[in-house]
Amino acid sequence: MIVLTTVSLNKIMMESRNRKLSEYLNEYLSQFRITKEKYEEELQEQNDYIIELEKNNKTLTDYIKKSKSKK
Repeated sequence: MIVLTTVSLNKIMMESRNRKLSEYLNEYLSQFRITKEKYEEELQEQNDYIIELEKNNKTLTDYIKKSKSKK
């Protein structure tokens, strides 16, 4: 009887532990997903900013070349 009770209690405790670990894992995965999405959005914004800077740089270099060639 003692062995059966011990095994049953152990099973209940392990199931509870597994449930808690699963909840923690789901929470962490959810936070990771949110953080990853924010990172990707920020990365895209920075990429757009770099493209805009490259366009401005090209415009300026073209302007400088034209102004030098006029002299």
